[in-house]
Amino acid sequence: MHTEFIISLNDLRFVSIECPHCGTRVTLDMSREDFSVGGRNVFGPEACAGCRKAFDSTVARSVDALHRVYKDLPEAVGKCITFSGRRDPDSARS
Repeated sequence: MHTEFIISLNDLRFVSIECPHCGTRVTLDMSREDFSVGGRNVFGPEACAGCRKAFDSTVARSVDALHRVYKDLPEAVGKCITFSGRRDPDSARS
């Protein structure tokens, strides 16, 4: 038996990034604005807040791109697009 969940794109508000080196998890609010660093608009961190090691360069770029799509998506479209997932209770993540 499994549990299925469905969530609309509008309801996805937070994104988490977990450091592969130390396991620190940073959660970002997708509804906040990005900020300018060195003339470049950024949203995602380029390094871990815990151990300060740099993330793979594709992590920050991908999170920035996801944030741009999230911010630019009309609300009506966000209500129409849904994600679904299944969770097997025997394989619960810690």
